[in-house]
Amino acid sequence: MEFAHSLRRSKVNLKICQYSYELLLQYLHKTQSITMLRVINEHINFQVSPRQPSSISNDEGVTLVWSGQDAANLIN
Repeated sequence: MEFAHSLRRSKVNLKICQYSYELLLQYLHKTQSITMLRVINEHINFQVSPRQPSSISNDEGVTLVWSGQDAANLIN
């Protein structure tokens, strides 16, 4: 499937606060989730924000943006 292949080649931009990002990395290193770290590194671009989780409004939520224009066109 062409769509599945385009998703496998694409990266997702994920907005996340610094605190949550550090918790995620600590957990992955503590559990030695090397495979998960590899998948995350291959498919996710984290946009780390210096603010704390409590300062994020409910309106913002999580924004996922496909870095590959072809994948974005297929999704739309």
